[in-house]
Amino acid sequence: MDISLIINLFILGIMDLKYFRIPNVMIIYGIFYKIIKDYIIGTIPFSVNEVIIFLGIFIGIIFILNKFIRVPSGDIKLFLMVFLYLGVDKGLYVIFLSMVFSFVFLAVGNRKVPIATMTFIGYITYLFLNFRGII
Repeated sequence: MDISLIINLFILGIMDLKYFRIPNVMIIYGIFYKIIKDYIIGTIPFSVNEVIIFLGIFIGIIFILNKFIRVPSGDIKLFLMVFLYLGVDKGLYVIFLSMVFSFVFLAVGNRKVPIATMTFIGYITYLFLNFRGII
């Protein structure tokens, strides 16, 4: 459990709930903090070339999604940050839980869903379920 992810998701969740915007500065801070921390500790699992290739592919995916599907890019970058902190397997659990909470939020009658808030709730739920041994 990384406390910086909880703090970052909490702040992003409040901002998204209030303004329906996810500031890029907070996401970039979270991503660079994780990469620098892992580099200093020596647990970074990839090389510089892999990072450059990954960022190129990621920027291409953001461009395609924004051009054709109109998915907000802040949400995509938020999911990237979650995957970077948790890995793909745990990250998929959190994204799945956040989507479940988003559907509940829509079912109640709201028209817009604050994805960062739902991601924070999904991460807290994941931590609870993991602590209880359910996941």
